[in-house]
Amino acid sequence: MSQNADADLLTALESEYMGEAVFRTLYYTSLRADRRDKARALWRLETQTKERLIVYCKANGYTLPSGLGWSIKGVILGTVLLLLPWQAFIRATLRETDKFIEVFRRLESRADEQGRPLFSHVVAHELAIQRFAQLEKDGADDSIAPVTALLRA
Repeated sequence: MSQNADADLLTALESEYMGEAVFRTLYYTSLRADRRDKARALWRLETQTKERLIVYCKANGYTLPSGLGWSIKGVILGTVLLLLPWQAFIRATLRETDKFIEVFRRLESRADEQGRPLFSHVVAHELAIQRFAQLEKDGADDSIAPVTALLRA
């Protein structure tokens, strides 16, 4: 029997579909190699987490939307972000991660034993992106390190 995913779970899925599309768009359109490399790592992390969430949802009988609309919104957002200075994108990323961390922590706190590792990963995912953005804002040389470390975990 299928069930509808709750609002927080849908928010998590939406953020991963959109994040994947945003960072993919930035990867393919960025003129700077260093930013392309960062966008590629962020894109990989979003894809990895999205796929884990989908597997969890299917295994637990959730009925999910296709995600196409969220992906389209992400491509549009990624295209708009290209028009902004890089630091404005970084500031927006910091604001967004704050909102999502709250949602993801709720999912983690409500998860059963089976789901807790996944939702702990989702929280770690968002914290890694937030840490990247903070390091990038501060001008750190290896700002993408928190993301690449999580990808290797």
